[in-house]
Amino acid sequence: MKSGRFDPKRDPHLRHPSHRERIEQAATALKQQLESRSRHLAERAAKTEAERAANAARPKRSTAAYRAALAAIPLSRSGEPARLSISPTYQRLVDISVRCIEDRSREPVLCWPEFDASPAAVAAFLTLADNASAEPIKRDTLDARAAPLGLRALIFPYASSVHRPLRKLYVDKDALGRLHTQHQVRAMRQGEDRALADYHKALARAKTLTGKALDGNTYDEFQHPCLDEMLPYGPCTGGDGRKPLLWHVKSKTDLLKISRSGDADNPENAKFYLFGLRASDNIAASLKSMPKQLDIVFLDLARTGRNRLGRDWESRVKSFLSELDRNVGAVAILALTDDPWTFDKLRFETLRSATSGKSRSKPAPSDIIFAQASDLVVSNNSAAVDYTPVIKQDAIGFSGDVETLLRRIRANARAASDLGDGVATELLYRLSGILRRCASLPGSRRDFSAYVEMEAGSWAAADLLASYRAGSVIAEIKANIGSWAQHHHAELTDLCASVELVWANTAQLTPMAPLLRDVVKRFERASSRTAILFRNDMLSDFASFVLRRDEEIGANIDARIEKNMLLFLDKESFDDLATLRTTERNQIKTLICVAPTRSQILALLARPWLPDSLIILADSDTLASAARDGSRLLAYPELSAIHKRVSAFVEKAGKAVHREGGGVDPIQGALDEDVEFPASSVVNLAGNVRPNQPTIRLRFSGDQVVIARPGTKLILLDHSRAVPIFTECEAKDVDVGERVCVIGDAFLEMARPMLNITVRAAEEIRDYHRMVLDRFSRLQGASDHDRLVSLVTAMGLPTVTVQRASYWIDLHDQLCVPLHDVVPHAPRERPTFMAFMAALGISEAIAARFWIWAVIAQRTSRLRAALSFHDAYRTILIDTYAAQSGNPERAREIRRLKAAAQDFVAVVQEKTEHRGERDRA
Repeated sequence: MKSGRFDPKRDPHLRHPSHRERIEQAATALKQQLESRSRHLAERAAKTEAERAANAARPKRSTAAYRAALAAIPLSRSGEPARLSISPTYQRLVDISVRCIEDRSREPVLCWPEFDASPAAVAAFLTLADNASAEPIKRDTLDARAAPLGLRALIFPYASSVHRPLRKLYVDKDALGRLHTQHQVRAMRQGEDRALADYHKALARAKTLTGKALDGNTYDEFQHPCLDEMLPYGPCTGGDGRKPLLWHVKSKTDLLKISRSGDADNPENAKFYLFGLRASDNIAASLKSMPKQLDIVFLDLARTGRNRLGRDWESRVKSFLSELDRNVGAVAILALTDDPWTFDKLRFETLRSATSGKSRSKPAPSDIIFAQASDLVVSNNSAAVDYTPVIKQDAIGFSGDVETLLRRIRANARAASDLGDGVATELLYRLSGILRRCASLPGSRRDFSAYVEMEAGSWAAADLLASYRAGSVIAEIKANIGSWAQHHHAELTDLCASVELVWANTAQLTPMAPLLRDVVKRFERASSRTAILFRNDMLSDFASFVLRRDEEIGANIDARIEKNMLLFLDKESFDDLATLRTTERNQIKTLICVAPTRSQILALLARPWLPDSLIILADSDTLASAARDGSRLLAYPELSAIHKRVSAFVEKAGKAVHREGGGVDPIQGALDEDVEFPASSVVNLAGNVRPNQPTIRLRFSGDQVVIARPGTKLILLDHSRAVPIFTECEAKDVDVGERVCVIGDAFLEMARPMLNITVRAAEEIRDYHRMVLDRFSRLQGASDHDRLVSLVTAMGLPTVTVQRASYWIDLHDQLCVPLHDVVPHAPRERPTFMAFMAALGISEAIAARFWIWAVIAQRTSRLRAALSFHDAYRTILIDTYAAQSGNPERAREIRRLKAAAQDFVAVVQEKTEHRGERDRA
């Protein structure tokens, strides 16, 4: 209530203003308000004009100049004379980054389907281009360069692995030294930036590199500086993990003796610096204490980056952006992702300007890079990609009780999230993943458990099967006392009971098992070859194991497998098929893709080569999610090459999916997460251990475990040399703290495309074929049929018939085909193989050696082939130079493998000794 004449708090002696006085007071107040508003508008206009003038006066980064500068910089790989240049994909990323920096815009980029972009590489290329595009000038008749603009960038979420691709590429020392010598002519003048002067001085000395290290020996990797040494980098706060300029060559050559101020390595003053903000860092504190300004921020939101942030990656990115605006201000942001759903989430929500309102009609500016490789550099001749037509597509899904229960679990997970119960949310999503994983097995869970234990032993089996057991997660959910459990206790109890019932059913039969059997049965007598693609080779081998034991079709399946008419593949094996000659590749008319993830379906549709017919088998959730993503991809003209494939899949998947309720908003709808089939963290190099036989278990950083016999030779990294080398050491002599190269699943996935070890296997198999023909010709009998009868009789196995054994000795054609087309004609079971060898009079030791290479050549499960792969790669890594000399055509791949293997070295944290009966307990 306003004060008035009858207000008891009003002083009765105070004269009440007259009507005229009140009018004058109002006019004065209005005048002051208008003057204040005018001043505010004038100040804002002046500020806008100042910013416009500053932007106009600010040096501009030219996309064309950067492109020309990068094209002129020679790049190479260690020991290879070929000159390489930046790849078109990374050139586009550089162009987009320059545009973002100039406009201070926020843009997502979809790098798809096989382009694993490195933000550290983009920063390195920007640094090279900035220095090389500086305008030529004169200083006292000497050629010089104008000052570069500099680059201060940040990567979030950061991990040191983003630098791996850069360490295998080298910048020509002569071109680099010549460029920075010109910069140094300018930088030595008084008044120049001290940090820039130090930067140019360090890089100008790169021209003095000769490859000679401090130990007096010459190494290829010290001939030129690597791409990772072009700008210093480190964390936002603290000194741990910082890398100075030329950090690699400086530590091993006489560049260590350069007299420098070190200003170029100081994040406080450096003009070129790359900051790394890890997912585990305190974002607010790190950004607040970070010195100076930033030119660009890279958001690494590919699958690995999102996994670093966790399930709530989106909210964490929004929190990061909020802190960035508060502590740093307006800055360019480039978000790199490999997922179409994430790409649209960034366009329409996360990176969208707050001034855009609620309408979805104006998403954030964005780009798509459609690429089939992640190469940073390429040779000058790049072949165009042709996409084969897919004549027929089909998508078959299963739902039933599993889908109903999964939908119910997700609904409860969202309810738990809304209540702020993060523990319950995580447990429910884990439970959903276990159910989907079990339902997608190509055989029953009971058969899978028996198979894994038979192939890998109890220790590795326990590690693998933990991801398929629901009991421990259900127990944690029941024991949870969070807000969701208190609000929905009855639902919790009933849900757990339903999960236990459905999970128990998968022990007898999974939904995928009969579906796969019925589809494969349609091709058991087909005249063309059929390929079946699985997520990994473990599932591929398990499916083969199950189908060959089927009472009705097992014999036919076994015969087709032995004749290579039915191929069980993982991704690496399918990559091999794509490299075959067109005539042989065209013999494969049908591809059956079993239980792929949402992203794998779309990536498969984007592969250049596919057979005429494609069948996808998956749960309804996966098909629905992939169909939604496919619908979004159809809107992008950059992907026109695969529009026909994708539209056919969307149509088939839409008919295969049966859902209750209405449609799902493509942006707001809950994302059905891809469920992976995890690989084992245990590498079993001991094989089948006899009772009371000693074994050694080594536990490494990262929780990897290697099981070996005392005499098993392991690969150690010796850091005492100028250039680290690999040596071998028996497992019993390895001590805690030593560095061992672990040849596990991650190593094999890296090495497979880099050095195809199956070529070596093919050489061994050809020798095997010659030996079999020679021994078979010595058997008694007037004809091949008579000798086959003698052979089958000597083997003494009821499952081996003359017709079946005839395939094993039908080898004359295999001696004439090119090496990459060699196919092993041999029994696929070890007992049968050993009996076959014994009947031919071949010793057990020789037979065992050929069996090892047959395992590799046929790409059977890594569970069984662990020792085979380990021995093959150990020979190459230990004696690299002999391997190059013996295989000069593959010397380049061998050098790259040795360099990459250093990224898979782990430190021994624990060493224990066990006995065989305990391993099998």
